Amino acid sequence: KDSMLTILSWDWENNGTYHKYESMYRFAKGNSIYTNFLYEDKGDEEEAKTAIYYKIYQLPDTSYLIKGWGTHGGGKDFFIFRKLSYKDQQLQDCKGCFAGKDYFFFEKSRGDDLEITYYEENKTISYPELAPHLKEGEETGFSVVTGKLNKLIYQDGKFIKLEEN
Repeated sequence: KDSMLTILSWDWENNGTYHKYESMYRFAKGNSIYTNFLYEDKGDEEEAKTAIYYKIYQLPDTSYLIKGWGTHGGGKDFFIFRKLSYKDQQLQDCKGCFAGKDYFFFEKSRGDDLEITYYEENKTISYPELAPHLKEGEETGFSVVTGKLNKLIYQDGKFIKLEEN
């Protein structure tokens, strides 16, 4: 909404069963424009950050909440939320801002019609609870919905898991 942050994303593979995304940002502050990658492939566990980013929300502390979507194949897709702040002439991820983690990652079976929702009015991320899918007592690598809804609420610059009573 403040027109300061723009994110450009693309899929390197653009077809097939495996997807590899790249994302860059443009951040305009005053008379300066800063650009960089949102994720650089280093072959580590943070590969989850390779997503197509499609929604930017402003938070009250002048940071941004960004929502992404992606799939790395294997019958699953995912949503990711990251909280970014402008520091030292670049955007940086907030450390421990999602129930103690640096980002919120939600993976689901591609066939499941599940949505992770951010409600701007009360600064809450809502998502369904998942449990491992079992077949003949063995985990299949996929998950099923339990029927419970989990929430992360924004408090003091972080998203805290809201505990149900």
